[in-house]
Amino acid sequence: MTDLLTQLPSLLAAFKPLIRQEAERLVDDDSVRGLDIVEDEVLAEVRLDDVKVNTRWALEEGQWRGDTDTEDATLHQLSLCAVLVAVQRRAAREPAALKEEVLEEAFQVIVERRLARQLTADEEAYLSKLDKRFQRVKQSGQIYDQDMVRLHPKWSIQTVEPLSLWPEPPATLREFWDYVALALAER
Repeated sequence: MTDLLTQLPSLLAAFKPLIRQEAERLVDDDSVRGLDIVEDEVLAEVRLDDVKVNTRWALEEGQWRGDTDTEDATLHQLSLCAVLVAVQRRAAREPAALKEEVLEEAFQVIVERRLARQLTADEEAYLSKLDKRFQRVKQSGQIYDQDMVRLHPKWSIQTVEPLSLWPEPPATLREFWDYVALALAER
């Protein structure tokens, strides 16, 4: 991802000034949704009035290439540029968090490597559920019994107070899972 951050100025310079200006307006209006940044790929949905454009930037053969699911050339260019602007702004707002996302190997990749197979649909659904809990915990810094029940139905709700599963909130999904798995095993 640091490669993308260093190439952002040249990638953005390839767009016409009018497209860049409109892309910045779209980002200001929160039209770029679900910005997902991993090591060699950036995914997002760009909402343009009542049109949704799925956008992807990926490192292919050493170069960043963008693609969308729209046939309209203007919307294609606008969506690609808007996602780059959103990445640039996130990097400016959260430089350490963006680097952390890049350094952390995708948890699903780690699990699949340990299992020596790809995850089943049910396992992927559980991993998605785990990630949703982690995102909520990242925002609040706390986890409750009701969160644990969503991760394991045999967990019982004993209090409405936050649980103390960690000395400080986990920074990565893997770290979060380690604490949750330990708590589940202990109970």
